[in-house]
Amino acid sequence: MLRYMKWRPGSEASEECANRVVDQDERHLVTGGSGFLGRHLLSRLLRQGNLVTTVSRREADFQLSGQGEDGRGQLEVLRGDLRDRQWVLDKLGGVRFTTVFHLAGLIPNPETPSHEIVERNVTATQNVLDLCGRGGVERLLFSSSKGVYAYRNPRYNPVDEDHEVAPQGLYGAAKYASEILAKAYSDRYGLSVIILRLTGIYGMGREQGAIAGFVRSALRGETIRLEPEAAGRQF
Repeated sequence: MLRYMKWRPGSEASEECANRVVDQDERHLVTGGSGFLGRHLLSRLLRQGNLVTTVSRREADFQLSGQGEDGRGQLEVLRGDLRDRQWVLDKLGGVRFTTVFHLAGLIPNPETPSHEIVERNVTATQNVLDLCGRGGVERLLFSSSKGVYAYRNPRYNPVDEDHEVAPQGLYGAAKYASEILAKAYSDRYGLSVIILRLTGIYGMGREQGAIAGFVRSALRGETIRLEPEAAGRQF
């Protein structure tokens, strides 16, 4: 089963992912646990008493909420590179995960080499999918991006899930390629996949992005201004 959802606070996607796909006494894998979304997700899973493994490429302080109130939540932190297929299979292949939350990826800047965009987003995702298929994982949640849509020149606004897919740039193309791979693995292994095409992420602890900028301007009593690249987007 493959489902596409756009993440909005309080939406069907956010409530389902927060409440349905996590069960106590089962082990879950979170990639990209040192990122903004990863940290919030880890805290939620631990508070609910889940057993969680997270993978991060860089050294990170994972002093989150620790264990759940009942003392049952446990966090295992692994440092590794998801582009390394052998590392993924050696370190994670022997663990039975119920749910994999694949949040890891690379949002490039203009200087990012093309091969790194593809490897960090597509190659890493294929290795995670291979782990899911070989390991009998039940559910995969994959964080895609609004970049799969033609959001700079949309046919209509607001851009919804029915809008045509037309990646503008290598990052959007890499995310869409990962979505296609996820569908293929879903068909082959019966993996239940939820794809979130994320946009406008904001919340406690995030200082980047348009929404955070709007809030800072409002607190200072300044006029809220949209940068040229934000024209046509919905906030």
